[in-house]
Amino acid sequence: MNSVIVVELYYGFLSTFSIGLSYLFLLRARIIQEGAEKKLSATTGFITGQLIMFILIYYASLHLALGRPSTKGNPLKELK
Repeated sequence: MNSVIVVELYYGFLSTFSIGLSYLFLLRARIIQEGAEKKLSATTGFITGQLIMFILIYYASLHLALGRPSTKGNPLKELK
């Protein structure tokens, strides 16, 4: 199997399985007639949880992609 496909499947499964419980809490708060405060807290918790899971799952990949040093050198030194 191509390594790109394996990585895509890995991150897809991680992101799919991680939303299960928080999504159920959000649906429960939306469907069952509860107070507006509980709906707001469930929505805020869901969004915060998704953001945290996104950062935890993709942090290593983003760090490797964005944190690599430039191989071209410092352009300010070349101007002097």
